[in-house]
Amino acid sequence: MIQIKRQFSVEIPVRNTDVGFGLHLPFNHMTTFLSEALTSFLKYNGFEILDIGGVSFIIPELNIKYIAEIHTNDVIVFDVAAGDFGEKSCVLFFQGRKKGGNKIVVKARIKIVFYDYTIRKAVPVPKAFATIFS
Repeated sequence: MIQIKRQFSVEIPVRNTDVGFGLHLPFNHMTTFLSEALTSFLKYNGFEILDIGGVSFIIPELNIKYIAEIHTNDVIVFDVAAGDFGEKSCVLFFQGRKKGGNKIVVKARIKIVFYDYTIRKAVPVPKAFATIFS
């Protein structure tokens, strides 16, 4: 995974109900955290899940790499950036660190393919989205 240049950050607190058997944050909850960070990233940039320059997206690939344990009452600061643009896709890079520190505890990447649900086809990256990150 590449080192990302932060384009957006969001804080997400870890609740008791997020932690599996009192040990640490499991993958299924990390996926939810990443979804929250992705939604916040889009909103920060003026988009909605179903309206990114008039289209939406699908997620064909998600990779998560835990680097350290995450526990109840931790607050994870996710830095999010977009890169690796293709004709119809890009990758969103996530780095999570515990609030108050610089040590990265999780890295993730989500490949998104822009998709028009009205015609049920992948479409080029919307100009409105691409221009923000170029």
